[in-house]
Amino acid sequence: MAPISLCALNRSNRLLRKGDKGRAVAELTAAIEASSKDPRLLIQRGLVTGNSDDLRNAVEIAPDHAATHIFLALSALATDDYTTARKEAILCAGIDKGNVSAPALIALLDVIEEKCEPADCITNLLNLSPGVITPVRARSLYEIEKRIASLDPSDTGAKEHDGGLKGPIGWILDRIDDVAVWIYWFLHRAINRVWNFTNEVKRETNRYLLDGMRYEAFGQTEISAEYFRKALLIDPTNHTALEYLTRHHLETGDPDKAEEYLNRLEPEPGEDGSQYTRWRADILFAKNDRSAAAPLYRESTEETKLDYFPPYRLGLCLLETGDKTGAVNAFATALSRVSPRLFEERANKL
Repeated sequence: MAPISLCALNRSNRLLRKGDKGRAVAELTAAIEASSKDPRLLIQRGLVTGNSDDLRNAVEIAPDHAATHIFLALSALATDDYTTARKEAILCAGIDKGNVSAPALIALLDVIEEKCEPADCITNLLNLSPGVITPVRARSLYEIEKRIASLDPSDTGAKEHDGGLKGPIGWILDRIDDVAVWIYWFLHRAINRVWNFTNEVKRETNRYLLDGMRYEAFGQTEISAEYFRKALLIDPTNHTALEYLTRHHLETGDPDKAEEYLNRLEPEPGEDGSQYTRWRADILFAKNDRSAAAPLYRESTEETKLDYFPPYRLGLCLLETGDKTGAVNAFATALSRVSPRLFEERANKL
């Protein structure tokens, strides 16, 4: 039966990646009904459908299968059954001494049930974090964010990071980027003078845009913003200037001004408008209207499959509106993407 199980698991994983949950469940069910005794099929179907009966059946088939116990613990945790969750996590830890997700889940339960000093519990989670499965990390992040919100209501969550390289290699790459910025600026300034020699309006607009982009690349954002504003005085509908100033005012904490510039933007024919959705969500988030921001972050999460920040912000919105399951799922999506030290940053906040 092993080939049947393996094929069904692989096919269901492919279907899930495509978002076809119904066919994935059908593949798993067909393999289970073919008398396969592989507990992984029941675990997979139980995780997809949320049916804990499949997980309990998997335990009956293979009581020494550690993964079954950890997912049963997570299922119990989702319904706030902390006693069962702890029991299953302890069983998992006893079966598989190398499974770091089980002690991490126990540390998480210590946080929830306040069985130790919060700082000690968080330290335990951080020490175990790198190898812990995403569902445990996601629920841990939920508890961390909930505690931060209770201690500091003004906290607005983690800052967005680009995940660039640090240290000597990062410094070298930054200097290479600096050289590239100067080459780009000199080259395009010359092209602009020649190409738009007879079009003074376009020539001057592009000159200000190029200067704005140069200062932006070197981190001089206020000077950069002045050049983009000058470009708008010549061409009030210039997309490059409007987009930069929308982003600039969001980053400097002025959502009203950001919204003013965003309202002047309209996607051009064939242009992807996903960035506008994200900015609209960020503006509402900055104004603390998280119930209105949530559906826009959900849309942005679907549109940008690699960006970790929209699902993270979605999780914060759902946490505030009381949707625990939705928040944990959103945090899981964020943590499953490349998210530079998101978990560690928020844990260290405590």
